[in-house]
Amino acid sequence: MLIRGRYSATNPLFSYLGQPANATQSDLAVRTNATVLGLQALTDGAALTTAVCTAVPIPVEIGDIITKVSVFVGATAAGTPVNQWAALYSGIAVPALLAQSADGTNAAVAASGIATFTLASPIMVTAANAPQGFLYASVMIKATTPPTLASVTIATAVAYQWYANAPLKMGAVTHGSALTATAPATIATPTAQAVTPIVVLS
Repeated sequence: MLIRGRYSATNPLFSYLGQPANATQSDLAVRTNATVLGLQALTDGAALTTAVCTAVPIPVEIGDIITKVSVFVGATAAGTPVNQWAALYSGIAVPALLAQSADGTNAAVAASGIATFTLASPIMVTAANAPQGFLYASVMIKATTPPTLASVTIATAVAYQWYANAPLKMGAVTHGSALTATAPATIATPTAQAVTPIVVLS
């Protein structure tokens, strides 16, 4: 299982998360890949490629209900966005699409803020969709200039799959190409990416 952690208002990460509680389960903390990556090397990173998904594994627990996917925009806002959305994928060998947010089309993605995408339908974490204790959160922004995101840079040469059916990478993977309004049905042929955005599920 991935290392899990819960965040509260007394935790140092609270200042980054802003909203420590799950959107629909106020007694539960948000879920984030920061519990695995840490924030020691937090940078304003070029984590997104236009019209391509960037996905990260995030530790979850059975019974969690996921409604929103959020990222922290850095100093560079989206320049002329065309399509923008987030999607949630199962934590299985070939991750399958569970839900996608509506396409935000050309809405502004401002610098130094939180970009939040609300899934079309809430997803409950089950033993079937998260058998190893994680889901993948994927973000896609098609724009002339994708925004930078609060990120951690890690090595990409090693898969870090230390147990069977572990995440494809501990960091980020890219998947899909020439994407517009619709998320790919699966995370197929993922490519490792060194710059890993901090993503929050709530």
